Amino acid sequence: MFTVLVLVIVGSSIWVGFDAQGRDFSDSNMARGPYAWAFGCLILWILFFPAYLAQRSRFPVKDGD
Repeated sequence: MFTVLVLVIVGSSIWVGFDAQGRDFSDSNMARGPYAWAFGCLILWILFFPAYLAQRSRFPVKDGD
Protein backbone atom coordinates (compact mmCIF):
# COMPACT_ATOMS: atom_id res chain seq x y z
CA MET A 1 0.00 0.00 0.00
CA PHE A 2 2.85 2.37 0.83
CA THR A 3 4.44 1.75 -2.56
CA VAL A 4 1.20 2.61 -4.36
CA LEU A 5 0.90 5.84 -2.36
CA VAL A 6 4.46 6.84 -3.20
CA LEU A 7 3.88 6.09 -6.90
CA VAL A 8 0.72 8.20 -6.92
CA ILE A 9 2.48 11.13 -5.23
CA VAL A 10 5.55 10.98 -7.49
CA GLY A 11 3.53 10.40 -10.66
CA SER A 12 1.07 13.19 -10.01
CA SER A 13 3.92 15.55 -9.04
CA ILE A 14 5.66 14.84 -12.35
CA TRP A 15 2.40 15.46 -14.18
CA VAL A 16 1.96 18.77 -12.33
CA GLY A 17 5.47 19.82 -13.36
CA PHE A 18 4.82 19.10 -17.04
CA ASP A 19 1.34 20.61 -17.00
CA ALA A 20 2.50 23.77 -15.21
CA GLN A 21 5.14 24.38 -17.89
CA GLY A 22 2.38 25.24 -20.32
CA ARG A 23 0.66 27.77 -18.04
CA ASP A 24 1.52 31.28 -16.91
CA PHE A 25 1.62 31.25 -13.10
CA SER A 26 3.45 34.58 -12.76
CA ASP A 27 0.53 36.06 -10.78
CA SER A 28 0.12 33.07 -8.47
CA ASN A 29 0.55 33.58 -4.73
CA MET A 30 1.32 29.93 -4.03
CA ALA A 31 3.93 28.98 -6.64
CA ARG A 32 5.14 30.86 -9.68
CA GLY A 33 6.66 28.15 -11.84
CA PRO A 34 6.53 24.48 -12.75
CA TYR A 35 9.47 23.54 -10.53
CA ALA A 36 7.87 25.19 -7.51
CA TRP A 37 4.58 23.40 -8.14
CA ALA A 38 6.25 20.02 -8.65
CA PHE A 39 8.49 20.44 -5.59
CA GLY A 40 5.52 21.56 -3.50
CA CYS A 41 3.59 18.49 -4.58
CA LEU A 42 6.47 16.20 -3.67
CA ILE A 43 6.89 17.73 -0.22
CA LEU A 44 3.29 18.61 0.74
CA TRP A 45 1.18 16.67 -1.75
CA ILE A 46 -2.01 16.80 0.34
CA LEU A 47 -1.90 20.62 0.18
CA PHE A 48 -0.29 21.47 -3.18
CA PHE A 49 -1.94 18.93 -5.49
CA PRO A 50 -5.54 19.97 -4.73
CA ALA A 51 -4.46 23.62 -4.82
CA TYR A 52 -2.92 23.11 -8.26
CA LEU A 53 -6.05 21.42 -9.58
CA ALA A 54 -8.19 24.25 -8.24
CA GLN A 55 -5.96 27.02 -9.61
CA ARG A 56 -4.89 25.65 -12.99
CA SER A 57 -8.05 26.74 -14.77
CA ARG A 58 -7.53 30.36 -13.63
CA PHE A 59 -4.14 30.69 -15.30
CA PRO A 60 -3.97 30.87 -19.10
CA VAL A 61 -2.08 28.53 -21.35
CA LYS A 62 1.15 30.12 -22.57
CA ASP A 63 1.32 31.27 -26.16
CA GLY A 64 3.59 29.35 -28.49
CA ASP A 65 5.40 32.55 -29.56
